[in-house]
Amino acid sequence: MQKTLNELKFQLESNRSDNRTLLQFAVLAREKEELHLRREAEHWILNSLKFNQMEQRLRAVKGSHTDTFKWILSPEDKNQENSRSEVHFREWLEADQPGSKIFWVAGKPGSGKSTLMKYIWQNPDVDKILCKWAKGKRLVKANYFFWAAGSSLERSKKGLLRAIIYQVLRRHPEMIEDVCDTKVTELKREAQLGRMYHAAEWEEPELQRLLTSIIERLGSIDSNFFFFIDALDEYEGIGYEIVETILDLAKPPNVKLCISSRPLGPLTTIFQTNERWKVELHEHTVNDIKVFVKDTLIRNATFGEMFEEVEYQSLVSDVVKEARGVFLWVTLVVRLLLEGISIGARIDDLRSALHDIPGDLEDLYDRILTTTPPMLQQYLARILLVAMGTFRPFDEYLPTMLFYY
Repeated sequence: MQKTLNELKFQLESNRSDNRTLLQFAVLAREKEELHLRREAEHWILNSLKFNQMEQRLRAVKGSHTDTFKWILSPEDKNQENSRSEVHFREWLEADQPGSKIFWVAGKPGSGKSTLMKYIWQNPDVDKILCKWAKGKRLVKANYFFWAAGSSLERSKKGLLRAIIYQVLRRHPEMIEDVCDTKVTELKREAQLGRMYHAAEWEEPELQRLLTSIIERLGSIDSNFFFFIDALDEYEGIGYEIVETILDLAKPPNVKLCISSRPLGPLTTIFQTNERWKVELHEHTVNDIKVFVKDTLIRNATFGEMFEEVEYQSLVSDVVKEARGVFLWVTLVVRLLLEGISIGARIDDLRSALHDIPGDLEDLYDRILTTTPPMLQQYLARILLVAMGTFRPFDEYLPTMLFYY
């Protein structure tokens, strides 16, 4: 009898142990399923924010020439000729007081604003200085480069918001379930039912609320945000609208923005009271342009051999003077001078050609187009149309002439 009771007791304990094991397996399986569903939802949210042309403009901007733009982080550099004002960018990066939320890189068309912005964005020294502002908090960075020649998203506020949110959430996917809780819940439910989830396109107000929520939640923990936005003047809407968006982004105490544009009325009004956090780019690039012109021309064997002569050095100085801070003008003019050198033009011919070149960028474009031989003008027009359409996605309107060759 006792033996039978012991056997029954053993069987009961074994069953209880097996049940606990089964329960543990069930809990583990449920946790794995939940983790899988959450990862799937995070992946869907990120893909819904991302778009193919998001980084296209940043990649397309040509990198800065060697030894140029170093002055933006070196206020002690006294070699900037003709600079009308000091540069306080490094000071701004560290500043943590009211009125130090936005730094504006302003400048003439073609003065190299996007090239400078790319230089700043990719400069590791900028991150080191920003860490002083963050004071031990996590530094969260995101950039956007508007582009008038790009897709509709590249010219819009919606594109700006989607790109910034995507960059932040890609680095902090643990935030997605909190800030996108409704969408994540719907995604999980549809996945459990074996159905594909189809959500409506992100709308601007929804994106604005989402970004605000991300800044508030990450900021309440341990994060400072640095947003970097290039070419506000290439936004397709009304100027004051994008300026209002920038001001809204700058409201939280843990956010800084570095922006660039041609002179915009609303921004000019705002920065009238704080010129310290602004740089007029074309006023500070005399040495940069000199370095570029000299290096580019000297690489030509003929010019390089003659450079020690005063006349050739004087030609470089004349190009720099005529440029008036417009890098794009310089690039085009140097190419024209190199063409002249290649066909044996003398220094007097080059100097005469330089003084005959229009100083205004649009007038120079017009000169290049109108001096093209008539038999090549139609061909050139086709090339320009192709160039205009190269960066547009296939689902956008393309000129019919693109397909005529």
